Amino acid sequence: MVIAMMVLLVLAGLGLVAMRFVRMETAAGGYSRSSRNAYHVAEGGVTRIAYLGAIEGQTFHNAAYLANPVNPSFTFAKATLDRSADTARVGRLEYIATMSRPRLAAPPPGYQVAGGTSNRWAFYVYQVDVTGTVNGDPITRQADPGGAAAVKQVRADVRFGPITINQ
Repeated sequence: MVIAMMVLLVLAGLGLVAMRFVRMETAAGGYSRSSRNAYHVAEGGVTRIAYLGAIEGQTFHNAAYLANPVNPSFTFAKATLDRSADTARVGRLEYIATMSRPRLAAPPPGYQVAGGTSNRWAFYVYQVDVTGTVNGDPITRQADPGGAAAVKQVRADVRFGPITINQ
């Protein structure tokens, strides 16, 4: 009788250990998925900034120098990626991007070296830092407590221009 009780206790203990192991594996899988999603949010933010830099490079370049002529930088407003595929499961996908450290860059292939004689322009490369979050706050770089939250940061160099040279 005593041996049977000991065997049952050992089996119950092994069952509890197995249940805890499965729970930990499930949670780790959720953390990994949220982390991967946060990285893709940040990556999407870089892509959007590159697009805006190609379309309205002059605007953001001027705003960066207007904000601080010594260390030009520009921070975009907090943005949300569309998650219409599965809103309830994926969570809140937000990011914020800051462009800084401008430096002159060569024009991309297909452009003239420096524009025409009447309209001279240049290209700049900006360092773009993007913080992407899943169920978090990208401004404070904090993720909400719980299993389905993550924060990732991505840094990229983005070419802005053509930017008109005022002479």
